[in-house]
Amino acid sequence: VNAKHTDDAKPPGEGLVYKDQLMVSSSRIAKDSKYFVGLEPIEETSDNGFYKYYTGNERSLSAIKKLRVDAVAKGIPDAFVVPFYNGERISIREAVNYEK
Repeated sequence: VNAKHTDDAKPPGEGLVYKDQLMVSSSRIAKDSKYFVGLEPIEETSDNGFYKYYTGNERSLSAIKKLRVDAVAKGIPDAFVVPFYNGERISIREAVNYEK
């Protein structure tokens, strides 16, 4: 996946990081939108004409799962965990292997 970071979003950290993907939209959503209240910081990327919104930048699956529960509680029921390795999206299975 070659997602471009938009605005002032920071690229994913080196090594393994987990983020919660909050939503995808064909149009931009302001980072201070009501959808994201209490979930800061929000990271926006664009990929094939869609904008993806993430929060979190955790080094462990257990830590990001706690943030996901918080996102669901704040009204984003479709939030899900997305792992990255050196900035590239990978599968959960690959991420778990990197954590060992």
